[in-house]
Amino acid sequence: MSFDPPLRFLSVVISAIGLGIFVDGKRQRRWPQLVAGIGLMGYSYFVSSLALMLGIAVAVLGILGLLIRLRW
Repeated sequence: MSFDPPLRFLSVVISAIGLGIFVDGKRQRRWPQLVAGIGLMGYSYFVSSLALMLGIAVAVLGILGLLIRLRW
């Protein structure tokens, strides 16, 4: 695991967004938000590239947005 400051900062920001999505999903009892929130909080521990971390976060949020738009 790298201790590159920008990488750690982005990890904290993405995890905080994931926590917010998770809490919202738990409050609304919606599984897409729960799964996306858990995913955003956890995957950053296993990724050591800034671009890859940002790309995965954008992909997860895009899929979540699509599922919400499709009314899942």
